[in-house]
Amino acid sequence: DTDERLLTPDGVLKAIHSAISGVADHALLMTCFCAVIDPATGPGAGQIHYANAGQNFPYVMWRGAEGSLDSAQIIAASGNPLGDPRLTQNVRRGSVALRPGDVLVVFTDGVVERQSPTGKLFGDRRLRTVLHGQRAVSERELLALRQRVVDAVDACAEGTGAADDLTLVLVQYDPDIARDQVRTAS
Repeated sequence: DTDERLLTPDGVLKAIHSAISGVADHALLMTCFCAVIDPATGPGAGQIHYANAGQNFPYVMWRGAEGSLDSAQIIAASGNPLGDPRLTQNVRRGSVALRPGDVLVVFTDGVVERQSPTGKLFGDRRLRTVLHGQRAVSERELLALRQRVVDAVDACAEGTGAADDLTLVLVQYDPDIARDQVRTAS
């Protein structure tokens, strides 16, 4: 039987920390944001439970009445990176409720730290600006939004290579799909 505590975001991060601590002669450090979205259709539906271990602060982009992403809430949960056996593991956790159409935006530092040839960073503010006002009411629009962000990051770099990995994850909460998946799994 699986220990249910391991299935929480902070439980997952603590298990990873334990697994990689002291693996090699030097500290293997990694950052990670872990989230579980409750797809249930009753109380608690759309709730994101999360924990952060040194990763950039993700955003929730709130969908407005017209279907565009109107505002952002930064999920300011910090924590230290995983893997250093000399550190007491400090993982911050929390939760936030999504409404239908809201988008969770998770990214690595390689996205916001991508530089122009003159050294100007792409930055968090520019990332939120690219997302703001965009429509994301269908899968096609969500994929187009992801491409819009990738294109903006590339345009900032003006053809220079990336010095770090670039990871961008957009997750849209759609209770109709969640309801169908719950029915299918039953």
